[in-house]
Amino acid sequence: MTKKQFILRNNIAIVGWIFCAIWMGMLCLITYVFSRDGGFHQFGPPIETAIMLMFWVFGLAACGNAFSQSRIALIVDNGRATVQERWPHRTRTERFDAGMIAMPAIETGKDSDGDPYFRCILTTPSGHAVTIAEGNDRETVEAKRDRLLAALA
Repeated sequence: MTKKQFILRNNIAIVGWIFCAIWMGMLCLITYVFSRDGGFHQFGPPIETAIMLMFWVFGLAACGNAFSQSRIALIVDNGRATVQERWPHRTRTERFDAGMIAMPAIETGKDSDGDPYFRCILTTPSGHAVTIAEGNDRETVEAKRDRLLAALA
């Protein structure tokens, strides 16, 4: 009897991708209006230009960070495991025997508000660490880890 395919996904990166796409789209529109109208006429031209450049620098930095985060899918099927990492511009896939999966670790940290934040880290046989579950609720993260361990048993 074959086991049912088990899939665990971490799609939190999509939130950052969408936010940055909307941010940069709006910034392009505002920059168009700014250049079309010769500024916003609230401050002197050098200050307004510096403000616009600041928005561009922070926007590009945020995009660099957001688009470096990957979506992760862990698929366990018939004794084989596949870890897929997907970015908007590339994909990385690693396949190995499911029995080679070490016990995933739960890392405790803090989010930007100082609240506890938990990450379930799976280290592949090649030594690559991927976050298969994350969030502010430890029980939810542990439940996903436990579902993975049950699928491997």
